[in-house]
Amino acid sequence: MELLVVLAAVGLLSSIALTSLVNARIEARDSKRIIEVADVTRALNRYASDHSIYPATLETLVAQAYLSDVPEDPRLGEPFVYKITRDGSRYYLGVNLESSTAAALLADTDAVRTGIHGIDTSGCAREFRYHCYDISQLIP
Repeated sequence: MELLVVLAAVGLLSSIALTSLVNARIEARDSKRIIEVADVTRALNRYASDHSIYPATLETLVAQAYLSDVPEDPRLGEPFVYKITRDGSRYYLGVNLESSTAAALLADTDAVRTGIHGIDTSGCAREFRYHCYDISQLIP
């Protein structure tokens, strides 16, 4: 009987530890995504400052040494969602977050004026398991 109580306690503690580990990994991947969005945003702004237009692709930033590589989602292995308006004066950058409680989502204002946007509850590329953190910016 005592052995069953001990096994139940060990099982309960193991499940709590596993849940904490899973949540920590999700938070780490989301933090990486948010940091990379900030890096790409800085590179886009430097490019626009030099060329008076946003680049057609993120690969252009790499080719012209504004960015070391095109970031990919750490879980999906896909590049971030990036689009520009026809005249190149505004860009849209979106990344899928796994946690609905990520602090970045609280500050997120969807980029609806561009006509290309994600919805926080459905993901940037209609990934329904994710939440869209997206930004849009007009050339200053």
